[in-house]
Amino acid sequence: MRHVYSVVRFVPDPANGECVNLGLLAGSEDSEEWVLQIVTQRERARRLGGTEALPGVVGYLERLTSELETYSAAHADGQLNLLMHRDRLSERWLTDLASQQRGVVQFTAPLPVDVESAEAAVEMLWDQMIVEPSRRTYPFQKKHVALGAVRGALRRVNITDENLWRTTSLDSTGFRAPIDFAVHNGSVAYLTQCWSFQLPDKERLLEEVQSWSWAIRSLRSSGGMLTRGTEIHAEVADDVGLAVVYVPPAGPEDEEAFEKAQRAFSDPDVNAGLVVEFPEASEVAREALSALGTIAH
Repeated sequence: MRHVYSVVRFVPDPANGECVNLGLLAGSEDSEEWVLQIVTQRERARRLGGTEALPGVVGYLERLTSELETYSAAHADGQLNLLMHRDRLSERWLTDLASQQRGVVQFTAPLPVDVESAEAAVEMLWDQMIVEPSRRTYPFQKKHVALGAVRGALRRVNITDENLWRTTSLDSTGFRAPIDFAVHNGSVAYLTQCWSFQLPDKERLLEEVQSWSWAIRSLRSSGGMLTRGTEIHAEVADDVGLAVVYVPPAGPEDEEAFEKAQRAFSDPDVNAGLVVEFPEASEVAREALSALGTIAH
């Protein structure tokens, strides 16, 4: 999956250009996952003359890290409407950040890298770009890899943003559930929801799956509406096509949650037509394209 990355540099005196690499920022438009990792050992930055400026730079980067984590988590949880103050992050956003930040903290022009996740990009590039003995690692995959796989597959069959609503909510007779992708041409043709079964909080994951499945059951009996915040996008027919794309369990500790969720997905009252691992997202895109062709403009 295409990601882009930028090296974060500390430049105490922009006039002479001497710098120290302080971290890496990586992300993907498709998965909406953005990660900023900064060094924890900053002796080289201090030796370069950053005693006065460095604390302010670190504070700025820590705030940006928190913002990116909140943004990525909100998108994964279907709550992006809570972050209306922040424009959707994109390669253009990172390019603009690199061109505008020319003071004591600078970002290099973004470069592409083909990896499964933003975290994997940081992990792969860290030792090449950053001088630090160790860094935290991420032992599990979030749902962002599934989100990115679906978005890329939709793009390959020419389903563009003009025919795609992302990160909406389904409302049906008192039930509400997140919907990651809704393919439409004014009328909703196909829905897709992504999950990761590698998350450490299995209890919360199963609660979210159960809540989602009840909303889908209600949709099948009564229809529903797609919304974002207070904005209503469109009505959803009770027989709309539906796919589930998931990040599979990584070990035995994930299997029980996965088996329970599978029972919800296979429930005939939920009627999820496709339940596939994220590498098979192309199958979802083909189904979505076919459904889009059957909906009259």
